[in-house]
Amino acid sequence: MRRTLTLAGHVVNHDDSDDVVTEGRIADGAKAMPEAWMEVLGEDYFAANVSYATGD
Repeated sequence: MRRTLTLAGHVVNHDDSDDVVTEGRIADGAKAMPEAWMEVLGEDYFAANVSYATGD
């Protein structure tokens, strides 16, 4: 929690409920994520755009 507080400046609310309503909200969020990602970042959410070391 200390790292989150340092990075975010406040404690981040997290709902770890395990019920039908929460599962529905998670599913709805997952459906909305690609469009929101494109709007904010201008990138396709599903297209890998990651730099990595090849080990060469």
